[in-house]
Amino acid sequence: MNTKSPSIPQWIIRFLKFAGYYNLAWGVYIMSRPLDFYNALNPEVVSAPLFLYPFGAAVLLFGVFYLIAAAQAVRFQVFIFLGLGSKLLGPLVAYFLLLEQGYDVLNFYLHIIFNDLLWVLPMAWGFYLVFKVSQNTEAESKAQFPSVLSDYQNQEGSTLSDLSQEKPLLIVFLRHFGCTFCKEALGDISQKQEALAEEGVKIVLVHMGSESDAQAYFAKYGIAHIDRVSDPSCILYRVFGLQRASFLQVFGLKSFTRGFYAGILKGHGIGKLVGDGFRMPGVFLVHQNKILQSYKHQTASDVPDYQAIASCELK
Repeated sequence: MNTKSPSIPQWIIRFLKFAGYYNLAWGVYIMSRPLDFYNALNPEVVSAPLFLYPFGAAVLLFGVFYLIAAAQAVRFQVFIFLGLGSKLLGPLVAYFLLLEQGYDVLNFYLHIIFNDLLWVLPMAWGFYLVFKVSQNTEAESKAQFPSVLSDYQNQEGSTLSDLSQEKPLLIVFLRHFGCTFCKEALGDISQKQEALAEEGVKIVLVHMGSESDAQAYFAKYGIAHIDRVSDPSCILYRVFGLQRASFLQVFGLKSFTRGFYAGILKGHGIGKLVGDGFRMPGVFLVHQNKILQSYKHQTASDVPDYQAIASCELK
C-alpha cells in the first residue's frame, strides 16, 4: 500500500510570513512612536503610558515567532498556537488596559478588529492543519491483507495470522490513548467481554501506543489480559482501510455533543494524546485470514455494536 505524506499548504507559509512582517512593522511603530499610537485611542493625551513599550516588544517577538514558524511550521507549531492565544486574549487584556480607562471606544474596537479578530480564523485553521501534518502516519508501505497479519504479534508473541486460524478475531482498532471515545470503547469492551467470549470470538485490541503504555492503560479497565497489538506507524490501520479523519469527523457537532456526554457525564474525561489523533477507529471480525464483518466509524464518536459484529454466522 503506497501513500503520500501530507505537506503544509503553501497559503499557511505565506500567511505566517505576512504575519511576521506585519508584527515587526507594527511593533517598531508602537515602540518608536507610542504617542501616535495612543492618540488614535485618545487624542487628548499628551504622554503615552509605559506599558506600551513591553506591549510593542511583545508584538516584535511574535513577529519573529511567525517568521520562524514559516520556515519550519511543524517543528515550531507552538509559536502558531501562542499567536492564536494572543489574538484571543489580546482584546481582553486591551479592554482592561484601555477601555476601562475611558478611551475612545470606536478607535479601540478598530484596533481590536484589525490587529486581533481578523487574524483568529486563519491562524486557528492554519494551526489545525499544521498540527494534523505533525501527527501524520501516512508513510509509504507495501503491506497488504492478509499477509500483514503475519507481521503483527500480540503481547505473548503470537501473530494475528496464527490467532485467526484458532478462532474468529474481533479486532478493535482504537483511537489514540487519551481520547474520550477510546476510553469509552475500552469501558464498553470491559463490560461486554464475557458476552463476546460466549460468541466464541477472541478480542484483539490494536492501539498506537507502546506495549508498556498499553499494559498500564488497559489495566485500568480490567482488560490487561486481552490480546493487544501495538501499531504506532498505523500500517495495520491503513491496510484495513481506516483513514485519517476530516475536521468534521473529529470536531463536528455530533462528536462535540457525544464528547460532552462521554467525557463529562459518563466520567471518561480526556488524557495525554498518544498516537495519531486523526486516525479513525474500526472493528473487524477476522477468521482464517478472511474479513467476515467490518465496521468503520464515520465519526470519532460512533459506538459500534460489538456483539452484533461478533455474531456473524461463520461459513
